[in-house]
Amino acid sequence: MRFVILKIISFEQNNTTIMKIHLKKIILLSAACLVLFACKKEDDEPAPTKKSNSELIIGTWVATNYEAPPPLDTVDIWTGIPSCIKDNEFTFSSGGNGVIDEGGSKCEPADPQSENFSWEWTNTAETEMTWMDNDDTLIIKEVNVTSTTFVGNQILVGAPYEYIKITMARQ
Repeated sequence: MRFVILKIISFEQNNTTIMKIHLKKIILLSAACLVLFACKKEDDEPAPTKKSNSELIIGTWVATNYEAPPPLDTVDIWTGIPSCIKDNEFTFSSGGNGVIDEGGSKCEPADPQSENFSWEWTNTAETEMTWMDNDDTLIIKEVNVTSTTFVGNQILVGAPYEYIKITMARQ
């Protein structure tokens, strides 16, 4: 009987040892699975590319401010602009075409409601452009276009300052 009790105790000790070994393996395997599957998988999709000014400029814009450069930047040009000009809409289309719409009010009642213009980038960085209509050619430098804002410096000839900064908002 003593032998049987020792055998049972020995059997129980072996079982406990075997269970501890298996339990350690299960815990290690579980931890490895957690580590492997908890890591965030990298997206296979490439990051979106920044749109060019040629893509961003397409659409309709309305001027929101005109500013003189330093040292004349204390001159408030915007308040001196008639409302019949402030409400003009500039629509840029692909291919270098565009339309200037007089908006809700015209400065001269006999003027047409809209007039076509053409535009083009004059450098590969798309930061300088010209706008051409029947009467004028405007040179705009330091152009920066986002999805909501157009900012550029219209070069002036014969004015008290070299340029005015034009800011427009997308409509």
